[in-house]
Amino acid sequence: DVLVTYAVGAADAARVAAEINAAGRGHCRTQPYLLGTTDPDTLRGDGPAPDALFCFATPRIARRTSRSFDAELFADFSAAYSGELARLCVWADALRAPRPVRVFNPSSVYVAERPRGMTEYAMAKAAAEVLLDDLARTLRGVRIVSERLPMLETDQTAAVRPPKTASNIDVLLPVVRRVMVAA
Repeated sequence: DVLVTYAVGAADAARVAAEINAAGRGHCRTQPYLLGTTDPDTLRGDGPAPDALFCFATPRIARRTSRSFDAELFADFSAAYSGELARLCVWADALRAPRPVRVFNPSSVYVAERPRGMTEYAMAKAAAEVLLDDLARTLRGVRIVSERLPMLETDQTAAVRPPKTASNIDVLLPVVRRVMVAA
């Protein structure tokens, strides 16, 4: 059983759920989820604790700013990548599930490459990596997996045509498999 959440794109989420349900190998439902606003308990519904959380939620990444460093932009990214992620990890830990809940955090190769104009984004992703290392040591009810992913084709990168992006399936399917076997 899968829950697909969204902040915008209800129709896209419904289409994905319909494809999953049509395959006849499980059930998928959708619900809105707003970073920092939605109560994580709504993720559970009436069912058991989740086996895994894949945290791909992000604010809009590409933003023009005239400053060399935009503290408000950094705070926005940090709230999403560290604040919300910590909130979800602590929530999952408190579920006291029979097995640890696996949590996947997609970091970015931009932490190391830092393209021009991406300082705040890269810093926030790096801070999330540090936070997750600490959470992994202190929370017993979660198993955290974090990987720096290459640029993938998403709604946010559609306007940016990188030389050649990796196939989303080729990158993400092995990640899903690693997360699901994380002990």
